[in-house]
Amino acid sequence: GSAVLALDCVLTSHFKTLIKNIKCASIYCARGGECDVMAAITGVSPPTVELALPCATSKSAPLVFRRWRSGDPRIIGALGFDEPLENAPEVAPDLIFAPLIGFDRRLNRLGQGAGHYDRAFAAFPNAVRIGVAWSCQEVDSIPTDPWDVPLDGIITEKEWIPAFPKRIIDDQA
Repeated sequence: GSAVLALDCVLTSHFKTLIKNIKCASIYCARGGECDVMAAITGVSPPTVELALPCATSKSAPLVFRRWRSGDPRIIGALGFDEPLENAPEVAPDLIFAPLIGFDRRLNRLGQGAGHYDRAFAAFPNAVRIGVAWSCQEVDSIPTDPWDVPLDGIITEKEWIPAFPKRIIDDQA
């Protein structure tokens, strides 16, 4: 519907800014009601930017990011996620798109609860961290733990919410 089209527009316009110094961007295959980034990003990603998908072997294991190109086959991994084939090369993303269950204006995120993305953010501390959510998932405050890593920005179908102070380029200035 119109919310999906609006999300695609916000995603594509900001992706073009976010990728200025990016070599590898991790996207994800949406499940359930999650915001789908795959179609929008694969449609505008230049050949100079490698795409990756996260792979999870267990609830406690860290995410592994494997290279993926539009049209490459995918399998259902151990935790039910669409993932590249196991022989796809591991890569180090410098931009990570993460799905959210909830978020606040301080750019705290609530995920599925297994801590996969928090561990990935810690493993790749220089990667730009972008949450993707529907605007109705915003709450006043997300409780945080010491290991929680805030996002650098959030994209919804209505707006781009950048971090402050900014760690990334914001083309809305």
